[in-house]
Amino acid sequence: MNINFKKMSRQIVFHSKILFNGFIKMLCGAVFTAMIAVGTYGFTTIPTEGGYAAVSDFLVSTCMICIALGGMY
Repeated sequence: MNINFKKMSRQIVFHSKILFNGFIKMLCGAVFTAMIAVGTYGFTTIPTEGGYAAVSDFLVSTCMICIALGGMY
């Protein structure tokens, strides 16, 4: 029984790259989902604040949701 280590190592490297790319995409999706959640939370806290804090909270929440949706697209 011969084991071709060179061929097996190439297959391991090939499948490891696919697994790593999928893991990175999953992490990016989780980050974008967290950004949408934080942006939505920011929208819900706007009525409790006043003045420039509410305006900056609105702008930051809007930017976070736009970036997250753009990244998911």
